[in-house]
Amino acid sequence: MIMLISLAWRNARKSLSDYLIYFLTLSISIAIFYAFISVYPQILATIDAKMAEENMGSLITLRYSMYIATAFVSLMFAFLVIYSNIFFFKKREKEFGLYLLVGLEWQQVGFVVLFEILLVSLASFGCGIGLGVGISQLLGLFTSNLFVGSFDRYAFFFSLTGLLETGLFFLLIFVAVSFTIVVLLKKSTILGFLHGEKKNESEKIMSHKTRGLVLLTISIILLLACYAMMYFFFLETSFIVFILGTISAFMFFLSFSGLLFRQIKGRPSSYYRGLNLFVTKELSSHINTSSMSLAFVSLSLILTILLMSLGFGIQLGYTGTDNWFGFAYVGIYMGVSFMLVSSAILAIRQLSDVSLSRERYVFLRSLGADEGMIRKALFKEEALYFLYPLLFAGVASFFGLLGASLEATKYLHADIMQGILASLGIVLGIYGFYFLLTYLTSLRYIESKPGK
Repeated sequence: MIMLISLAWRNARKSLSDYLIYFLTLSISIAIFYAFISVYPQILATIDAKMAEENMGSLITLRYSMYIATAFVSLMFAFLVIYSNIFFFKKREKEFGLYLLVGLEWQQVGFVVLFEILLVSLASFGCGIGLGVGISQLLGLFTSNLFVGSFDRYAFFFSLTGLLETGLFFLLIFVAVSFTIVVLLKKSTILGFLHGEKKNESEKIMSHKTRGLVLLTISIILLLACYAMMYFFFLETSFIVFILGTISAFMFFLSFSGLLFRQIKGRPSSYYRGLNLFVTKELSSHINTSSMSLAFVSLSLILTILLMSLGFGIQLGYTGTDNWFGFAYVGIYMGVSFMLVSSAILAIRQLSDVSLSRERYVFLRSLGADEGMIRKALFKEEALYFLYPLLFAGVASFFGLLGASLEATKYLHADIMQGILASLGIVLGIYGFYFLLTYLTSLRYIESKPGK
């Protein structure tokens, strides 16, 4: 047992850079979870009994809205954590195969893997709680000013209930991850592990031009219909737009990858020139095999921009007497959560593809490509990979925000333009941070020796 713990500890330290995106995302997720789950008890600690009675309706709405939002956000974060750990598991299949080859049982390998994950997760939990306490103090300042009209009643607040609920959330996620890892281990064989790096997802490229154009045309028609509904009937058609948007986004990226792939077929003599065709081939392959992920990311970005714009917009632009605090902060809470999950999934998905494509970059070096050209090719590939879902979401969000602005002006007499600008700044900042982190990590993957 001591040997296995020592092995897990060394592996966790050695793989620290691999876990960086997972560590940061889980830490921020825990921080946001704790901070927002603590909003309600923090408000109660800030206001007196008379004020609580006067705002009872808003407080009840806030309480139940936060619980519903938290349940939904918990599912998203759980999906993200499980998704991340499957990626790390597949990346280290050869290492696990060697463990089995030297005589370790699969239960012992499972213990090493889970202990590593536990170490990183506990570090994330500690950092997340520390950050969450800091964020909750900022929320406390805001809520104190909102309900009392000044900062006089603000005091440092630590929610024991929030800590316990966050701990329960963390525990349930770890149980789900453990179950997933055990299932993956039991289904695998030594031979499968040892050849894990050579396995790749099948590239079901839609290379038939007519079929691709038809699919792309249908997706664009659906998108135009969604844009029209968002502009003219924003509230009434939200659910229909979400369903149609999901279908059209998947069709768009699937057909787009096929048409992109056709551009490089039949031109092998130009394969090396500037590495542009290499970038196009890699990009089309990655878009094709991750079309569902890209569709999910695009929809998450749309929801992020809309929810955060409405949340910040109402807070900054609403001048009425009704208290819309509950809706606004639920919108911001869910918007930030969607942003984190979508950015992390996109980053992890791209890292997975790059780690599987490492031999192709090694081949480029054997052809004589220098490191500058290879780094530039990788930067182009990842910049375009991140740019496509952002552009897709940006166009849809433009029409959605037009419709939301009309509804806000009509029903609330609120100008949400300040909220829109604040939300776009936050979205681009987080998205850009994850892109840079993904590029630097991918660069380390393609520059490392095979097996590292």
